[in-house]
Formats: sequence, C-alpha cells, structure tokens
Amino acid sequence: MEIDPGRAEFGAQILEEAEKLRSDLQEWRRDLHQFPELAFEEHITASKIMRVLESTDGVDAVQGFAMETCVIGVIRGDIEGPAIVLRTCIDALGIEEET
Repeated sequence: MEIDPGRAEFGAQILEEAEKLRSDLQEWRRDLHQFPELAFEEHITASKIMRVLESTDGVDAVQGFAMETCVIGVIRGDIEGPAIVLRTCIDALGIEEET
C-alpha cells in the first residue's frame, strides 16, 4: 500500500501539534472525567469545552445549537490544504465502574 506523501506530511503535522498540547490534553481529559454527566445533562462538560474553544485564536464557539448542551467550534479564515472535522459525544454511560 502506497501512502500519499501529502497525507503523510499532514499526519506528521497533526502528531507534532498534538505533542505540543499533550499536557493540556491530559489535564482536560482528567478534568472532564471527574464530572461524568448523562445524555442531555452535560452542562459542566459543555461549559468547559466552550471555555477552551473561546480561548483558542481563530475559533468561534457556539453553544445551544439544536440542544442546550451542543457545542460547535468553527475555525475562521482561509485554510490551505487539508482540514479535520471532529464530532464526538460528550455524555457518560449510566453504569457503575468496578475499577
């Protein structure tokens, strides 16, 4: 299987940027997991995501689109080359962990 050099370079750039954010990403993950919220009740989670998006240059953040806890971040400006769209669920499962 041959990998497109442009895609390989893009993947390397993403990895490099993720490495720069490693400590922030770990902190956010730990923080979010302290307050698990069930579906349609993710008010704390949504507010934390909004805070991060609002503090990110070039990103417009919107909360409450279609649902009160929905959060959307829109990157503004011209973007050369490939881009990534990320969609994720932010609700916790209603189970009791035994670990």
